[in-house]
Amino acid sequence: MQTDNEDNEVNAGHERTSKPALLHQIQLIRGITQ
Repeated sequence: MQTDNEDNEVNAGHERTSKPALLHQIQLIRGITQ
């Protein structure tokens, strides 16, 4: 049970950091294409 909870926390952390990073990359790409 502990490992499952730890995995869930790690996955949530990756989602929190990856979503803003992806949005930032999209903004950079849009800026370059424009």
